[in-house]
Amino acid sequence: MNIKHAVVVYKKSSYQKKVLEERSSYYRQLVKKQNISVREWKQLHQEHQACIQHVKQCLQSHNIPFKAYSRFEINGPIKADLIITVGGDGTFLEASHYAKNHVVLGVNSVPWSSVGYFTCCHQDTFENKLKRVLQGAARIKTLQRLQAWSGSKKIGPPALNEILFTSDNAGATSRYWLQKNRGTIEEQKSSGIWIATPAGSTAAIHSAGGKRMPIEAVKFAFRARELYRLPGLKYQLSHGELRAKEALYLTVKMDDAALFIDGSHIMEPVKRGKRLKFQLATQALQVIA
Repeated sequence: MNIKHAVVVYKKSSYQKKVLEERSSYYRQLVKKQNISVREWKQLHQEHQACIQHVKQCLQSHNIPFKAYSRFEINGPIKADLIITVGGDGTFLEASHYAKNHVVLGVNSVPWSSVGYFTCCHQDTFENKLKRVLQGAARIKTLQRLQAWSGSKKIGPPALNEILFTSDNAGATSRYWLQKNRGTIEEQKSSGIWIATPAGSTAAIHSAGGKRMPIEAVKFAFRARELYRLPGLKYQLSHGELRAKEALYLTVKMDDAALFIDGSHIMEPVKRGKRLKFQLATQALQVIA
């Protein structure tokens, strides 16, 4: 692979944000007293910073020009041949929202603390992985993404993991009508609906009782959270799978509804009466395996 320019997207550790940058007296006291909730913060920060520096040094040694951004500094299209994420899955997901014709390589900066489902290497193995990429020997996976629509307008970026339709109030009931393709419309009350890609099927949907899909499958799944079942009614859309070009439709029957895309950072409000469509995005993501 010919890499003319790379972009490094990294997370900022909690220690960096709360203690070093915000200089919060509350968090500094927690760290000083070695409170159990922050006991590992400093070590995590130091190992994460070391990994970022190692990635930069490797790129320099291979004469690859690059720019580095923290994950929330990106605010537009990325101009690069290769996107390298340094952190965990949250950093990888954030960068994926800006990826188009890019190849993405994930580095798990602290593998003993972070799951790193999407990452393919860590500090000690990064340079060998980079060499394989340069030689064209690295395997590339094609992962589907999911797009939400309201009419002809896209809602938010394409999700690599999942979209959650729910209330923006965690304690409120979600009310909506659901329709698979052009089939029967079913009214439901629940805690919301998970809509997930194959990559995301190993997370929330699986935890809620759903099954994992092969990671490179060309389909997506949905599952109601804590569906309220009225006596005597049979629910046929409590969960299901859809193939490429098929669509799941949801009509909002509530106020204060929202879509949460790949976690809690991206929340898109949706109004009562809106008819939403969920479908595989037209452009999949290319990921170094």
